Amino acid sequence: MSLEKPLNQYLVFRWAAHCLALPAKSPLLPLFWQQLAVLLLARVPARAAGGMAPAYGIRFFHGREEQLTALKKRCVTKQRSSDVAGSSRLR
Repeated sequence: MSLEKPLNQYLVFRWAAHCLALPAKSPLLPLFWQQLAVLLLARVPARAAGGMAPAYGIRFFHGREEQLTALKKRCVTKQRSSDVAGSSRLR
């Protein structure tokens, strides 16, 4: 019996999949992106006094560059559509 967990069961991958699958107009999308950001920017407790610990969440995507690229594209697309919607409301 193996105690190792398949990679796709880690929360960071599940939230990433939800961020990609959720419709762009969904009101839950910002919440999902926020949760993914929390997981990606998680830090290991610093061992040295006053030393900064690096974020380790992004390391889960080594070897999964296509999923990371899809997330980046989705984020940029959503930002641009929000900018366009926001600028049209100002007129």
